[in-house]
Amino acid sequence: MSEVKKPQPTPTDWTQPFWSGCYSNRLKLLHCLSCDSNHLPTRLVCTCGSTEFEWIESKGPGEIISFTIVHRAPDPAFKGELPYVIAIIELQEGARLMSNIIDTNLQEIAIGKKVECVFEMVDEEIGLPKFKLLID
Repeated sequence: MSEVKKPQPTPTDWTQPFWSGCYSNRLKLLHCLSCDSNHLPTRLVCTCGSTEFEWIESKGPGEIISFTIVHRAPDPAFKGELPYVIAIIELQEGARLMSNIIDTNLQEIAIGKKVECVFEMVDEEIGLPKFKLLID
């Protein structure tokens, strides 16, 4: 039986700077030139209605604003990682993203805890942003 592989992102022209940044250990965000808000590249239009963005690099830690611990794999490819944490992280710049909290005692994870971004290289072109708890 062949190894079951996890699904991987498929970069587009719009998202390529984000994925290239992740592969280079940099978390890139879209900065709206009209209202100064920051977003992930899932947006083509800012909440203010602008389509004028520039790429910036996230500078600091994030904070857990929500999380769940997964005990049942949604796909056989994730079975070997059980249990694992999926969290909503609010970055210092205001953008929010869903990712995993890794290399952490599950009992230490809590809303409000500070995290830092680390990257998991999955192939020659893709790095995935993951997070680790910062020590208090």
